[in-house]
Amino acid sequence: MKLIYLTFLPFLFLIQIASADDTAFEGEGQTVWPVKNKEVEMVAETVKVQKGEEEWEVNCIFILRNSGESSEVQIGFPDLTERSPGQETIQGTINNFKCFVDGKEIQTEHKQGVRSPLDPELTYPFAYVWRTAFGKHQTHRIVNTYSFKGMFSSDGLIWLRYVLKTGALWKGKIKKAILEFDLGEIDPRFVTSIRPSGFVIRKNKIRWTFSDFEPKEDIEITYYLRVQNWAKMVDKFLNSDSAAILVALLNEALFHPESQIAPELMKYFNKKIEMMIKKVQPFQDVELYKLLLAKNRGDKKDTKKRCEGYLRKFSHKEEFSLEEESVLSQCTWISGDFLKDYSLAQSFLKIQLRLVDYKINNPEKLPYMSSELDRKRFVEEKQQILRTIEVYEQKKQKK
Repeated sequence: MKLIYLTFLPFLFLIQIASADDTAFEGEGQTVWPVKNKEVEMVAETVKVQKGEEEWEVNCIFILRNSGESSEVQIGFPDLTERSPGQETIQGTINNFKCFVDGKEIQTEHKQGVRSPLDPELTYPFAYVWRTAFGKHQTHRIVNTYSFKGMFSSDGLIWLRYVLKTGALWKGKIKKAILEFDLGEIDPRFVTSIRPSGFVIRKNKIRWTFSDFEPKEDIEITYYLRVQNWAKMVDKFLNSDSAAILVALLNEALFHPESQIAPELMKYFNKKIEMMIKKVQPFQDVELYKLLLAKNRGDKKDTKKRCEGYLRKFSHKEEFSLEEESVLSQCTWISGDFLKDYSLAQSFLKIQLRLVDYKINNPEKLPYMSSELDRKRFVEEKQQILRTIEVYEQKKQKK
């Protein structure tokens, strides 16, 4: 019997979630690395990832067929790592990993991975490995099940990634593959990106079906759960009679970073924002909200018109409320970064400059100016404004 060392199944890992396809591995002792297998082919694979209450549940089915002589293959399932706050040791992300070959559960070992000498990109920190004997032209059905807890980035991004590239390590092309993500309570409308193309969405399930392919691209799904949570709040409180609740929702909506919202969702959010503006208008100045909504819609003509209205309003003011200072900052940013109207942005910056000079020279009129540190902060702010004016002047010259 010929001995062939460790081959990985294609594998699923998620930065919020972690998992993978099996593949072949090489290595003895406690370290292994993925390698190319020239005799065993992956006839089919079915991977289903389902969102549970506390963990994601994964079920993988791989059909492997030996096209050569009898051999033994060391098969591995990659495991990513995580380090919890306060922990010194690094641990894998997979829980309750089980392996079944032709319906019989077999024992696996959790080994450390090292860099592959064939391809540095095929490097995984850990792997669950086991040996499977293949008779001449024999086919095995391998099932891997496990669970993992989701991880969130600091800004709320959830990134699901299923690594298909390791599937290319088996002989030839994968005959058929079905990969399905059941998102549970996650609304697909709030998924910000899905790749590769060719997927189908039905209800809350995203599904790919591939035939006769050699994986060259991994599956990635990204979404911001807090965007969905915000939308739920809007639906819940949109009919509220509380001005405070509606204003809070408006502020959350309009100051939400646009990068967290897929372009196709912007119309959905803008409709909600427009409805809230109408409800708030009787008891709240909504001009700033209308300005931000125009910007969200990409309406540069309306945005510029509203900015110019604020410029006329602020040009001769000497004292500003904290709310007006916030509006002034918004107009400056929108004029420079969104409209690319550097002259308009400079006009707002000059008003800010006048305002800062007033604060520096009239500390007795400012209840929050309580120390020399406050004055120093405003002096530094003045220097920053002057530098920004100069930057915009340079951009004007280039334009």
